[in-house]
Amino acid sequence: MPTEIIEVAEITCENIIRYAINSNKNFTFDKLKKAYLKLKSMSQFMKILGEKKIKITANRKNLSPNDLLLVCKEVLNSLDTKVKDIMFAKNIFAPLQSKKYP
Repeated sequence: MPTEIIEVAEITCENIIRYAINSNKNFTFDKLKKAYLKLKSMSQFMKILGEKKIKITANRKNLSPNDLLLVCKEVLNSLDTKVKDIMFAKNIFAPLQSKKYP
């Protein structure tokens, strides 16, 4: 079987990408907005996900919808660490409000 490096969007459709995102509780818009400060919509995030390059060893014509969903979930899992790290860091290093003393 051939090995190719392709974009996720080349092998799957929007519905499968959306299903993969909805399957992971860490990918709500509020959480993603904290990790990707310039993110304006879920559609924009789906485009970002679709542009991710992956190395796949398979015949594209033989990939089932379940195979495509697995590919999307694996890409999301690679991003999940970044989202968690950024959110965790923000929670730890959030500035404390100082009390004003008279």
